[in-house]
This record gives sequence, structure tokens and C-alpha cells, in this order.
Amino acid sequence: MKATLIFIAYVAIAAAAPQGTLVRTRTATRTASISSETISTIPETVLPPSGVSAGPSKRCRGPGGKECNNGESCLGERELDDGLGGICVKSPKPCANFLGDTCNDGDFCVEDPDENCPLDVMDCGQGLCLPAALVKRANGATKVGKEPFRCGGKSGKKCRDNMHEVCVGEGNSNDGMGVCVWNPKACNDPKGGKCRDEKTYRCVKDSRNKSSGLCVRATWADQFGLKGKCPS
Repeated sequence: MKATLIFIAYVAIAAAAPQGTLVRTRTATRTASISSETISTIPETVLPPSGVSAGPSKRCRGPGGKECNNGESCLGERELDDGLGGICVKSPKPCANFLGDTCNDGDFCVEDPDENCPLDVMDCGQGLCLPAALVKRANGATKVGKEPFRCGGKSGKKCRDNMHEVCVGEGNSNDGMGVCVWNPKACNDPKGGKCRDEKTYRCVKDSRNKSSGLCVRATWADQFGLKGKCPS
């Protein structure tokens, strides 16, 4: 009798659900399908966005030196401005890759801290999506947009990681200094390289090689007057 009632309830839910995109929700006894319109009415505290767990955001690396659990990535350490490290994100969505993947509206495409691409390799590497909900929950004052480390020119400073960082824009900016960029992608070069996302990145002249450029964040290029333009 109990099994019959469960089956009848399941059929009623399926029949009442509007047609369209279906998402899955787990119950104690089975997996049923309900419409995305129904899901959208559930408060965030009950059903957080994909990759976002309920409760405060878990911080990682940085001063605390903590690592994330298996299946999680530590994102935003280089982009968050509070200096407290990154945020653990479960199975983050890829972005800014050769497939053209993008993040959901409002989320941030940040560097993958664990990728290790050789310099100037075409289509190597990608970004990962950091949910805005996690940034907001980490610290009310935290935002994405940490100032880059300046290098070269009158500062005489070198990038902190000589193995992976390059001083991009030295001699081609308003003050003659460059910015340190992690594994910059080559652009406007004989191989036909382009920046992954021309809305987010600019092709800046490479002071080491006059025949090509390197991709840097557009916000930094505008802020410091880094000269160059991504090819169309």
C-alpha cells in the first residue's frame, strides 16, 4: 500500500510539472524530475547554486595555508583583494578556453591556480568560474579585482615567480612599468595567436619580442595605459 501511494505521488508530480528544461532533485527514496521554474522558487539557503555549499565560504592557501578537500579547487587567491587566500569551489565550471566556455552571469572567471602551461603554447590552459555567491559569503568587503604586482621600469622590481610570471608591458605603459602576468598567452604572433576572450583580455606589446604580444587583463591595460590591441 505504501509503495502504491509513493508511485501515485510521483506520477502526480511528473504530470503537474511544466514542460521545458528539467533538472533533477534527490529524495530519500528515488530521483524525480521537476521543472526549472519550480527550482527557481526555492530559497538559496535550501538549494545553493552549482558549486556553492551552504554556510560560510571555506578559505584556502593564503596566510592560513589550508588546502581544499578532494574534488574542490582553490580559486581567487590571485584575484581576491582581502589577502586571505582563495575560496574552495567544488567542481568549478571552466571558462576562457579554446571552446569559448563562459561563466554564469555575475560569476567571475579566474585563473586556474594548478594549471602549468609552458609559455606561448596555443590553447593551453583555461580559467575556472568562481561563483559570486561564494565571494559575497566569504567577507562582505571582499571583491574580485586585486591590484597586480608592478614590475620593471623605474621600480626595478622583478616578478615573484620567475618560472611562470612575465613582466608584461614594461616600456609600453604610462609610467614605463609593467604588470606581472601568470603564464601569459602569446597573441598577434606569426602563429596567429589571439587572446582567449577579447572582451576580458588585451594583446599588449611584448617588450622582449617586437613581432608579437602577450595577453593581459583589459582592466589592467586600461588602468596603466598598456599599449597594444588584440587582432580582430
